[in-house]
Amino acid sequence: MIGLIVAYTKNRVIGSEGRIPWRIKGEQRRFKELTTGNVVIMGRKSYEEIGHPLPNRYTVVVSSTADYEAENCITVNSLPAAIKKAEELCPGKNIYISGGAGIYKEGIALAEKLFVTEIDAVIEGDTYFPKFDVSAYERTVEETVDGEIPYSYVTYSKKKTKIFIDGSEGTTGLRINERFAGRDDLEILQIDPALRKDTEERKKMINASDITILCLPDAAAKEAVSLVENENVRILDASTAHRTEEGWAYGFPELAPSFREKIKTGKRVAVPGCYASGFIALMYPLVKEGILSADYPACAFAMSGYSGGGKKMIAEYEAEERAAELSAPREYALSQQHKHLKEMKAVPGLAREPLFSPIVCDYYSGMLVSLPIQKDFMQKALTPEELQTFFAGYYANEPFIKVNAFGAEAESRGFLSANVRSGWDGMEIFVTGNEDRMVVSSRFDNLGKGASGAAVQCLNIMLGCAEDKGLVL
Repeated sequence: MIGLIVAYTKNRVIGSEGRIPWRIKGEQRRFKELTTGNVVIMGRKSYEEIGHPLPNRYTVVVSSTADYEAENCITVNSLPAAIKKAEELCPGKNIYISGGAGIYKEGIALAEKLFVTEIDAVIEGDTYFPKFDVSAYERTVEETVDGEIPYSYVTYSKKKTKIFIDGSEGTTGLRINERFAGRDDLEILQIDPALRKDTEERKKMINASDITILCLPDAAAKEAVSLVENENVRILDASTAHRTEEGWAYGFPELAPSFREKIKTGKRVAVPGCYASGFIALMYPLVKEGILSADYPACAFAMSGYSGGGKKMIAEYEAEERAAELSAPREYALSQQHKHLKEMKAVPGLAREPLFSPIVCDYYSGMLVSLPIQKDFMQKALTPEELQTFFAGYYANEPFIKVNAFGAEAESRGFLSANVRSGWDGMEIFVTGNEDRMVVSSRFDNLGKGASGAAVQCLNIMLGCAEDKGLVL
């Protein structure tokens, strides 16, 4: 459990000149009871005010300038990193975010519960607890203590977010449901299976939800959006229908801070296509940073497991008696009319659609997308080693994307297998080739970062919780 623990006054004061501006006997009893034997996360200033790690607890200090190390105490540079480290080092322990003001501001969205000591007095100070949406929580008064300055121990528990998956029986919908297993922050609205194609029943479920996830064919996805009457409903669409539509956020947060912000605040979010994800992860940074021009004659080839073709193709490949041709890789979209081409052009800002050759292969899931680069056509000429360094820097702070060292393919004897990341929700990037001709490749699970994993990552951003919640990295 990730909690936030704080004491504040009627006017939301938590500090004055770096110290707590009240002394109330016994007021910190709850802090001690809850945090003993667990993990406490605090900012540098809060730690320096105490001056030492708290006894009988594991302390994680968040600081970009200092480095505190002691028994049961470490320093990291961000709150998400602190939570991740706490979960790694102290599995099964509760984690309490304990200030100061900046840590609290970021931590409210990440905490499942707020453990608040409400001081029943107005006390002057210079540091305040940030305002939060009280209506999003269930408020429970655990205990009230009378005295010269009365106070109450109050617990704010986040209300569950109501989720409806329209199209939950498809491959993507089923995988999203799997990733929701064990999550207590979500309430999954269930439609009567007999009515899952009934427009009025779907309309009812959509408008009763906080967020509806669309795992539908394009036409049905557009119809579903038209059924929204509740202005508070947010839509997360895994279809192709809205990926390049105005007013829709494109759900690839690693591309730039603006992408993540639009996902976080938007009411309409489109999950990228699987092939498009692999291509855009490579092409967008190259165009954005001027290494390739928007006029570059891009081409790409890709291999995918047969699960990308949905239930019909899965059944075809897994049939006891099947055509012999299914045992060999099969190139398709030979007319250059693949449905992902539109976003592959639009999101990186290319002048034309790339030449694209997708190949479906006889394994269940996993994808490899490769972008060839001719040095003579580069706007900024780089060596393969420099290109690897560029990508490593671009995605340096993105835990979902791993840029491998140059030459990493040697670990697999010079081969890149498309299926080795099946079941993983991240993406890895390789840079190969020589001084004249390079190939940049992305490898991931077409059902993970290419579909349901990406959808859950976007949902987590929309909810303000840890991006990797419920995912495998």
